[in-house]
This record gives sequence, structure tokens and C-alpha cells, in this order.
Amino acid sequence: MLSYTLSKDGPFQILQITDLHLTHDWHYDVRTLAMVKDLTEFAKPDLIVITGDVFTDGDRFTPDVMEYACRAFDELGVPWAFVMGNHEGDYRYGQGAREKKGEYIRAHGKNALFDPGPDDIFGVGNYTVGITDKAGKLLWVLYMIDSNNRAYYTVNGQVKTCEDHIHFDQIEWYRQTSSRIQQTHGKVPAMAFFHIPLPEYTDAWLFEPCLGDRGEHVTAATVNSGFFAAALGQGDIKGMFVGHDHTNSFAANVFGITLHCCRCTSYEPKIGDTPRGGRVITLMPDGTFESYTVLHVREDLQKEGEPKAYRQQETVSAPYYDRFHFYLPEKK
Repeated sequence: MLSYTLSKDGPFQILQITDLHLTHDWHYDVRTLAMVKDLTEFAKPDLIVITGDVFTDGDRFTPDVMEYACRAFDELGVPWAFVMGNHEGDYRYGQGAREKKGEYIRAHGKNALFDPGPDDIFGVGNYTVGITDKAGKLLWVLYMIDSNNRAYYTVNGQVKTCEDHIHFDQIEWYRQTSSRIQQTHGKVPAMAFFHIPLPEYTDAWLFEPCLGDRGEHVTAATVNSGFFAAALGQGDIKGMFVGHDHTNSFAANVFGITLHCCRCTSYEPKIGDTPRGGRVITLMPDGTFESYTVLHVREDLQKEGEPKAYRQQETVSAPYYDRFHFYLPEKK
């Protein structure tokens, strides 16, 4: 039911980082891993959650990159959980780079919390982390879900490569796990972490007030497979946290579930002077939570004695359209 359990009395702090895109280019990798260390020192987290695209090698399995990434994360001295992104490669039912990367993290990450999950459902890394107090009371559940890689659809006779989605058997796994937890522990608040945004993120971008930056259009799953609706039905998930879109860091509440984007934590993507960073999430014992974007001070702008990371002063932007009074412009 729970793959891992972490215990702490009082607020529980999570640092979300995403889209590190580690390669063999040391110019970028050294700066990126230094940023991860600076963000960790700023946030002082109890857990780091990495929401995918740690590697840029796709279907290649590169143990040397895996080795120094795991070593860098372990040296932070904090448990770290990991979900797969689209750049981790394809899922091939036990034979792909995705599976090999998961096996490597599980075997060599000393502080890693990673479970490949049930082998009879799609994806690699569908698992749970429970947060308890010191007396053993379950306070929060974190769902780690593989949002998969690519999907292929025929459009007007041509095969198109699109963003994949959370598959139906994964959603059923979530429902069953959530129901068992509720039967055993009562209603326990939960969070969900995965890489590719749901289509509801596009809706939020268009129709909801957004706290933080809408830096680019949302690159969401092409098919709406119903995970958001399942979460509404179960009534436990309070927030969802994704990566994938490097300059989005907004948060928007949709029908009681807050959808969060995380700014990319890498100096490899070409996004100009846009600050890189992560997201800090504080889970309260009473079932409430807080979250904000943390930004990194680029190495060439750092000054001795000043912080290397800071909390972004986020503002709320109005919706582009009214969800309940939305009409297409009349043709003239």
C-alpha cells in the first residue's frame, strides 16, 4: 500500500526540482548540480522530489551519467524521490532504457526512494510515499506516477508523435490504493507528482487565475485519460506537481485541486535569462499546505555573503477567458 514511509512531527518540507537534463556536457551539468545544492541549502527540505527529465539521453542507457547524478543527489544528505520524464526513454515492458534507469537508481541511490511499482500496469515508478508523525499517524500520502513518454496517433493519414498520458491501469491503481488507504486510515490528504501536465493544466492556463509565471503554452498530454476526474472522485489529492514546460511556474486551483508547475532546474535548456529554480512545498499536520517558487541566482550574478536562492514574489494574473461564459469570436 505504501512503498516508503517518512516520519516527522510538525511541518514537512519538500523541494521539487525538475528537468535537470544532465548530459555529458560538464559546462552545464556542473552548474546545474551546483544549483540543486544551493536550492537545497535554501529550502532545507525533508524530502526532494525530482519530477522527471533528469537525463537527456532518451533511449540510451548511460551508467556514467547515472552514477554521478546519484552521487550528487546522495551527497545532499536528504531522501530523494524520483519520477520518470519523457526524456528517460520509452517503456518497453522490462527491456527499455526507462526500466534500466529505474533499476540503477534503486540499486545505487543510497538516499533514493524509488519503486518501479506493480509490473502489471503501465510505466516505471508508480509508487507511494507516506508521511507520518513520530507516533505513526499517517498525515499525508504522496503519489509518484509515471506520466510516460510518447504516444503515436494518426491524424489525416499521418502518424503524429505526441505527449503520452497516464494510462487507465495506472489510474485504476491509484483508485484502489487510495481506497485501501482510506479504509485503513480514514481520509488522508494526498499530493501527486508526475512529469507531463494533464490537459486540465491547459484549462487552468486559460480559464483560472494563476499565481506565478505563465511563461509558455502548456505542453499537456494529448489524450485526457481521466486522472484528474479520478482524483476528484477519490477526494484525497489536494495538489498536483509537474515539470516538462521549462518556463511555467504557475499554480491554479481547479475545482479544489491546485495544479502546480515547476520552473526547470537546469542550465542546459536554451531559455535565455529566465531564472531557473524549483518549488518549495510545506505540508502541515492539519492537512493544509503552502507552496511557492524558489529561484536561483546565476553564478555570474552571485555576490559574496548574499543568498544564492530566493523566494519569488509571485503575482496573480487574471484568466484569459471566463470558463462559464466562453464564446468563440463571431465571424465577420
